[in-house]
Amino acid sequence: VTPPPMSPELEALLEEGDTHYDDDARLLSTKFRSPGYHTRIASGTTVHPTRESLIYALALLQRNDTGDAERSGDIIRRVIDMQNSDRKSKTYGVWPWLLEEPLSKMKSPDLNWADFCGAQLVHVLLEHPGKLPTKLQTEMRESLQRAVSAIRRRDVSPGYTNIAILGGVVCVAAGELINDQEILTYG
Repeated sequence: VTPPPMSPELEALLEEGDTHYDDDARLLSTKFRSPGYHTRIASGTTVHPTRESLIYALALLQRNDTGDAERSGDIIRRVIDMQNSDRKSKTYGVWPWLLEEPLSKMKSPDLNWADFCGAQLVHVLLEHPGKLPTKLQTEMRESLQRAVSAIRRRDVSPGYTNIAILGGVVCVAAGELINDQEILTYG
């Protein structure tokens, strides 16, 4: 798959991300705007978001300047480490919204994060596989399998349109990427 060319929107996203990247956290840093649910973190608090950091990591690979693949890999590793990998947990395969608020501290974990973060991993693996180390690609596939487990366990109905479609796409792509017919069929 050939990545799309740089657009003004992508350039703006990268400029914003470059400005707000936190080297120590290996994530973006931003002021939080609470939607009023799922989280106990107050609006205005400086936080490090998972999904937005993965979007930035993907954009870095698209730009592909010196150091971009390394920074992207650092972000992806950091976010993968934040995913719940406890198979016995109800939130297995899900990520927290923020570094500052692990799943166990959230008001109610957002199970959609398996879909949202999983979609970013799929996008990276499909469009930029050769830009990241093989070991990281393997870790991404394992993380994607955990996300698929969360998506399948939840099994949202088609009436929850955006998440049903997103979860289906993540499962289809994951099934193809890891050569798993059962996941592909589910998707």
